[in-house]
Parts: sequence; C-alpha cells; structure tokens
Amino acid sequence: MVHIRGHDGLGVCTCNGPSYRPWSPLPHAQCQVGGLSDRVQAVALSSCGRLMATGDQAGEVAFWDVFSGAVLFTLHGHSSAVVALAFSHDGHLLASLGRGGAILLWDVGNRALKQWLNLPGVTSHFCPMHISLDGQKLACGGLSGAVWIWDLKTELLHTLQGHARLVTSLAFAPNGETLATSGKP
Repeated sequence: MVHIRGHDGLGVCTCNGPSYRPWSPLPHAQCQVGGLSDRVQAVALSSCGRLMATGDQAGEVAFWDVFSGAVLFTLHGHSSAVVALAFSHDGHLLASLGRGGAILLWDVGNRALKQWLNLPGVTSHFCPMHISLDGQKLACGGLSGAVWIWDLKTELLHTLQGHARLVTSLAFAPNGETLATSGKP
C-alpha cells in the first residue's frame, strides 16, 4: 500500500505489491512513495501496477516507480493545473487534462508529447477520463453533463448529452464499443 499524504490530509492507496490481493491491505512498511505536496490534483496507476503518474497545480506530470518511490521523470506542457489522468491499458500512453480543457496525450516510453486535444468550454476542476482497452478511443466527461469521445487516430467522434450535471465516472467496455457513465442528478 502506498500512501500519498499532503493534499487535504487524505491518503490515497495506489500500490499493489508482489503478493497483492484485491481488497487486502498490505503492511504499511511497504509504502514507498512520499514527499508529495498539496499541489497534487490527479493520480493514475498503470495496469501493471508499477508506474504511477501524478498531476499537480502547476501543470506538471510526474511519473513514479511505485515500488522504489523514486520519481522517474516529469513532463511539462500544461499551462494550468492537471485535473485528470488516464493510462492506456498497455501503459504506453497517458492522457492528462488541464483545467483549461487541454488534453495532452503523452508517449510514456519516449517521454514526449504525442497529441493535443481540446475540450470545448471545459474549465472544471473535475473531469473523469478513460482510454479504451485497445488504446484507440478516449472518453472524457464534463461539469455540464457532456461526454466527449475521440478516436485517437483521427478526431472527435461524438459529443453525448444525457446527464443534467457533472459526469462523475465513465468506463469503456472491453470491446471499446460501449461506454458506461454516471453523473449527478
């Protein structure tokens, strides 16, 4: 179990060690990641459980080795706070959303910006994102209840309206053709 402390006094459990079982707490002694300030706004964990990304108020995205607690590298590209992060299933791509609505797609292996997307009219502090299992689509939900879906090779595919207010969560089905969303009534 890794605890990140310093933001509003809360701890976030993000690590699964070698003997991890879902919903089974690990000894606190295995916690390695620390030293983050109250600037952290978003966190994501790769599917292998070894790499964690954090986004902060200054627009920086840091990549951590969960087991050693070391910061591996940081990426800069946002001009405002990073409010959401999502890894692709293979861990090769990270989407980061800035408060101003810019979504940056990072090639994790090359530590480089791959693509820039722009959310129309988004200035929210909270917008959930999810990348489809095949890494071909990105979905993002907004404060207004809208959901945007991109084909990451081409363009914005759909703008969906169904929620009256904030979209709180979303996830693609494994086939990438079905998207489940939840929102505030």
